[in-house]
Amino acid sequence: SRGPVIWRDENGNEKAILKPDVVAPGVSICAAQYDNWYDSLHCLDEKHISISGTSMATPHVTGAAALLKEKNPDWTPEEIKATLKGTSVDLGLSPIEQGTGRINVVESVKLNGKMPIAFIYSVNDGSKINLFGIAKADGFEYYKLYLDEIEIKSSNFQVDNSFLYDIDTKKMKDGRNTFRLEVKSFDGRISEDFAILD
Repeated sequence: SRGPVIWRDENGNEKAILKPDVVAPGVSICAAQYDNWYDSLHCLDEKHISISGTSMATPHVTGAAALLKEKNPDWTPEEIKATLKGTSVDLGLSPIEQGTGRINVVESVKLNGKMPIAFIYSVNDGSKINLFGIAKADGFEYYKLYLDEIEIKSSNFQVDNSFLYDIDTKKMKDGRNTFRLEVKSFDGRISEDFAILD
């Protein structure tokens, strides 16, 4: 399930967000069997089967989110997502393959305080790419925006689902262009998100 996810809005503008946000174990997962599905793939006993795919990875992420919500009942979905992303383990893959990495439930639940929130998406109106997003934190220090690791903007003002930057499509290189949003809080925590355009 590699990203990015691209669609057209009601005005015909092309929008894109990076997916996946994170990855989770999803290969050869031993799970409860439904009826007689995959009868040849038993594991543990005759009531469990070993299968693979996003249907196996998704429950791991859901369980991790539930644990975080139980520990922090006042947290928003954005804050839970930021924590799962911010404590993930980088697998050394492209963001369109791993997002920020494999979830690390132990580290996410051990975390005291909140991770900064970083979310970026692009809107292509045909002549320019407009970048919008969220860059906020308790104890917000700054956000920085990079294009292929070159810093193109820095600000010490938080944004919440607002405009970040625009660039003329003629000024972009042929092939893949990677925008990275980095958000830092004064306690040294950093979150990031990507917008990848081909």
